[in-house]
Amino acid sequence: MVGVGIFAGLRARARGQGAGARGLERRVVRTQMLLGVNLVEEADTELREVLRLCLADPSIGADHQVTCQARSRLARVLFAAGDYARARSEAEAVLAAGLGPGPVRDRVRLEAREMLAHAVNVQGQHALAAAHFERIAKEYRDAHGARHPLVLKARSDRAQCLLQIEGFEAEAEVECRTILSVSGRRDSVSRLLAGAVGNGLAYALTLQGRHAEAEGAAREALRAVMKADAVSGSARLVTVIDVTLATALSGQGRDQEALALMDAVWQSDEPAPGAGRTDAGAVELARATAFLGLGRYDEAEAGVRHALDEMSCALGPEHRRVAKAKALLDEISVASASDGPGRGDR
Repeated sequence: MVGVGIFAGLRARARGQGAGARGLERRVVRTQMLLGVNLVEEADTELREVLRLCLADPSIGADHQVTCQARSRLARVLFAAGDYARARSEAEAVLAAGLGPGPVRDRVRLEAREMLAHAVNVQGQHALAAAHFERIAKEYRDAHGARHPLVLKARSDRAQCLLQIEGFEAEAEVECRTILSVSGRRDSVSRLLAGAVGNGLAYALTLQGRHAEAEGAAREALRAVMKADAVSGSARLVTVIDVTLATALSGQGRDQEALALMDAVWQSDEPAPGAGRTDAGAVELARATAFLGLGRYDEAEAGVRHALDEMSCALGPEHRRVAKAKALLDEISVASASDGPGRGDR
């Protein structure tokens, strides 16, 4: 009821402000209140109405700053709702617009490019996403210096993209180590960044078969997150790190530990609506890998097929996790055929 009241209040204020550029800009800014209480659909509705008014007003039009602000914010809302194709479309429209220079307009363009990078990464275009994040990092570095949190965040996002491209694991490892060496851990935001980068380092190590090192990096990442206050995204990050840790444990033959960890996540993980879709299938794949190691092939195959079903609704067909799932299915088939019937517990 509180959320409904907020939405009604915003609409009432909007009627009193009219459809001028300043009034529309205030409406865009206020949608952040809706997102703050997870009213994604309401924010979507409001932003679409603002965008309609912008495009219908000859004095505003497609290239106006407020139109691009509405599109950029709408791209973020669509991404949060899991509509990656439309998020990409809105972000691309901002970058194609004839916005002139200026601090606010530069920020709008950067926000749009960030959403575009995230969207194409989820769709499986990892190299394109990495290139966008590299450009974002450069622009922030030119404006704020090399150690600014926004620069480190963009570099971290780029490293996550590199981890999805076969053959770039070593480069991603070096980048993660470099970011960790220059980032501070004085507040919750910097600790969460350290956790995300540490998870990237752990994942890079697992992809290179260095599972004991990966376990150590994952546990260090968890410690960094646990020292942070409970802020938005921290619970999801813990789950992501737990998946990497489980993968490292399975890589060392400690499949029962990995399965216990993923079962705990499976039972407790209750993401908010629209959250965690970029992680679709990750927990299921980690469980399936543990089942395979334990010789429980039927459960392993069922887990992978469940993961593929989840991923088909969220990720592009070229995403590395999709390829990993298909390869795991083949591995399960070969192992099951080699062992023959009768093996199921170990």
